[in-house]
Amino acid sequence: LNFIINQTGIGSTTYESRYIINQGEGLIRGSNGTQLAPNTYNETSEGPGNYTWSFEATKAGRVDMTFFTRNVTGQEEEIRLFIDVEATDFSLDVVAANTNDFVFQTIPLSFTLNQQGVEQLNYNMTYSSNGDGVLTIGGVDYNPGENIALTSAPGTFNGSYTGNSVGNHQVTFRVVSSNNITEDKTININFNTITTTNADMIKMDLFFNLNLLLFLPSTD
Repeated sequence: LNFIINQTGIGSTTYESRYIINQGEGLIRGSNGTQLAPNTYNETSEGPGNYTWSFEATKAGRVDMTFFTRNVTGQEEEIRLFIDVEATDFSLDVVAANTNDFVFQTIPLSFTLNQQGVEQLNYNMTYSSNGDGVLTIGGVDYNPGENIALTSAPGTFNGSYTGNSVGNHQVTFRVVSSNNITEDKTININFNTITTTNADMIKMDLFFNLNLLLFLPSTD
């Protein structure tokens, strides 16, 4: 919040300012970062001149504030300010290292959660899948619907998904922040049947026949 004091006439005088919040919630800090109490005068400048305060939102919604500045004679001017504060949002991205593999294979996953703003939030995640599979994060296995506290969010963290059934697994991840914002991300991983080639069957048959001959009982 940048304030400019324009003075008519010659000479300088001391100015002090205060504020009130008519609607909404937030904090006002002085130029040195100190929180300023509402409706309390603070010396701002020897005018004419400029000074800077800052506004810190603590809740989403419209904030209606009035700022007052007066000189040593008690003459006071005021200005009204409106700020629309949006809830802290975030984005979610999930990338699978491989989207096509054999059943029972484990696929590494990379999660990225980017938060907009500096609000301190907590995040929790659940997932669902149309196939039989297990999600692993931080060495812990989670079944669909189980709550997962994301202690590394915001930021990047890793996990894995193991497909225990053949077919396309449509896996949907849902993250909910402590300010009740929800983001969903869906990935698809195809798990194929493990097939045995003719060469493998011949090797298996030959191995079985050799062992069968090796252990035939003596006719003596």
